[in-house]
Amino acid sequence: MDRLLDHDVGSIITSPRPIESGGITIHLLGGFALERDSTTIRIPPSCAKLVAFLALDRRGARANVAGTLRPDVSEQRASASLRTNLWRMRRRSPGVIKTVGDRIELADHVAVDVDHFVATARRIQRDEVDLRTAGAAAELLHYELLPGWYDEWVLAERDRLRQLGLHALESLACWLCRAGAYAAALEVALQALGADLLRESAHRLVVQVHLAEGNLVEARNQYQVWCQLLRSQLGENPSVEFAKLLGAADRRLTNV
Repeated sequence: MDRLLDHDVGSIITSPRPIESGGITIHLLGGFALERDSTTIRIPPSCAKLVAFLALDRRGARANVAGTLRPDVSEQRASASLRTNLWRMRRRSPGVIKTVGDRIELADHVAVDVDHFVATARRIQRDEVDLRTAGAAAELLHYELLPGWYDEWVLAERDRLRQLGLHALESLACWLCRAGAYAAALEVALQALGADLLRESAHRLVVQVHLAEGNLVEARNQYQVWCQLLRSQLGENPSVEFAKLLGAADRRLTNV
């Protein structure tokens, strides 16, 4: 099983996009892209922000959309900017955005990679995963929302998705460990660790995978790495639960 999953992870890791589909697709993970029938459609940055906002929220009142996208200008100028971008989108890529009364919405048939990300993360947390899909799931959860964008509405959503992704990666690593796919479990656990070096649950998970595989020395080394990092960065000691985990493993192996 390890060999099968290692192949899946390795074959997917070079894929630049987490989903592929016909029709209209909006990519927000790893960078913005608007695709129609797998062909990238170039739109102005201001239009990209409008599309991205609707892709995350799906719909919004005109005044709210205008004010969120242009908080630095007057209400009139923000509304005028929104009208201009809606006109541009109708010309450059019709069928992406629709208006319903005073509301602006993303068209129902438009696919958004973030929706796939969220659905995948939630399936993993419900243990709805198998060895053939685990590699694809791990790679999907690696992408960051709109890197290089610093709007407040992006930052808030980026943090939410980051936390969702980290929890899903940890759940996936636990599932793989229980399945006996230790090499793949360690790879996914290290992916979670690389995303947040000060996350104790990720360090603890790496240790648990090493222990499950019988690598006590590796587990001790990882624990020491965490101890040194925690003390140097925060002046704190590891949690009692983490110390007990390694102590219990020492006693268990000693009594074998």
